[in-house]
Amino acid sequence: RHTIFKCDWSSDVCSSDLHLPEDTTGLVSMLAVMRSSAGMSFGSRDAVQAVLTARPGITITGFAQDGLRESVQTALTAAEQLTGKTLPKGKGVHIHFCGDEPKDGTSGGCAIALALASLLTGTPVPRTLALTGTVDLLGSVGKVGGIPEKTEAALAADCKLLFLPGENRDDLPPELREQANAQGMEILFADTLAEIWAKCMEL
Repeated sequence: RHTIFKCDWSSDVCSSDLHLPEDTTGLVSMLAVMRSSAGMSFGSRDAVQAVLTARPGITITGFAQDGLRESVQTALTAAEQLTGKTLPKGKGVHIHFCGDEPKDGTSGGCAIALALASLLTGTPVPRTLALTGTVDLLGSVGKVGGIPEKTEAALAADCKLLFLPGENRDDLPPELREQANAQGMEILFADTLAEIWAKCMEL
């Protein structure tokens, strides 16, 4: 049921500059770290979008490389465990990674799971929320790299709430904490997807 059967990198279901409603079911801001041509690392804020389809299975499009595509399988199970809901019988899910830069690794797992939980429950996630973190089958949020770059990207995008893995508490520079406070961006550290979901339900 969870077999990936299509990967189409040229599809453009959505893009980072698409004017979508402020809160859209299945759409979550995802933070990533990119490499410039000069070898410098920088953060970016794009999005992952999930929609139901009439064809069973999982369709993945956008600039997602192997590590991120593999995270989809785990994220779907985590979202089902979290919400107690599954994909409707005979339906599938199309997941699109917005933006123009290739993304790899498992650090997008938490954002994918949140987008799928949003889709399964019909509950929008605020566009001003952003997050990063790996996720396992039971919804535990794991440590990732690039915390300074990702935080800078969230600040540049004027996010109001940023979730980082609990295991990354010591990786956030004090000056970025101060800048977040000055800009009114709340930074929370989460150890489970359930903690993030509960906060979303309060917004």
